[in-house]
Amino acid sequence: MHSIQEIASDLPEMKIYVMGKKQQDLPAEYFSMDEILHHTLPVPLSKLCRGELNMRDPVCYIYTSGTTGAFDSQSLQT
Repeated sequence: MHSIQEIASDLPEMKIYVMGKKQQDLPAEYFSMDEILHHTLPVPLSKLCRGELNMRDPVCYIYTSGTTGAFDSQSLQT
């Protein structure tokens, strides 16, 4: 969170969502993505979306850490 706190003032209109934290543990201007997901899931899928899917069909799960790949000076220290 330290990295985002450094630039948050430059992005006043952007909502900031954090994974792995409860809302009570975050600054008031940040949102707990964990709690948002907890309140919105499970969402029933329309039968049109499910089509012919079954438990043996492959699944694609896309994960991104959100990093640009750039290292800060602290991560370069050994």
